[in-house]
Amino acid sequence: MILLYTIKIMKGNKMKSVKQTKSKDAIYKALIRIMANKNFEDITIVEITKDANVARRTYYSNFESKYDIINYGNEIIIHKFIEILKSSNNYSFRVFTNLFFSYFKEYASLINLIEEVSIKNINTSFINTLLNYKNELNLYFNLSDDPYLFKFQIEYLTEIFKITLMKWYKNDFNEDIDTLANVIISTKDILR
Repeated sequence: MILLYTIKIMKGNKMKSVKQTKSKDAIYKALIRIMANKNFEDITIVEITKDANVARRTYYSNFESKYDIINYGNEIIIHKFIEILKSSNNYSFRVFTNLFFSYFKEYASLINLIEEVSIKNINTSFINTLLNYKNELNLYFNLSDDPYLFKFQIEYLTEIFKITLMKWYKNDFNEDIDTLANVIISTKDILR
């Protein structure tokens, strides 16, 4: 009897988790849609919840602020990228670079949108999320064991890749991925 009750609770929590994820996704997508036409600071919670078709209570049970919504989206984007990295069986810097540009090409307009609104703590969120994937990143890079140096290396890499991605985006993706990889690889020795 207790086991059956526990299973029902577990199923209930799993269902709640799926519903919560769908709500979070809807809220995130709504914010991004609205940001395409309106300044981030001017967007209200009412606008977000209306566009997402969720109650304000749902918003507040998932997020504390609009920045939390962006952070949520960053975590999803990075997690998917890390999964791609894990599935690779070639751990060279060139492979990482090619995977990065192939994957993030899809998200370039979103990253540009976030960049345009100058949300400073979003970069911090992106970097902090990457810091959680040290083992996966060490497959491709020779990163320091020292926590301070490791964070510096991640910040440095993030900026180089982001700047290159944004220039590529603003140039309508005219350069091929190998050209971008060569640009990034030429800076690699700075990390050593």
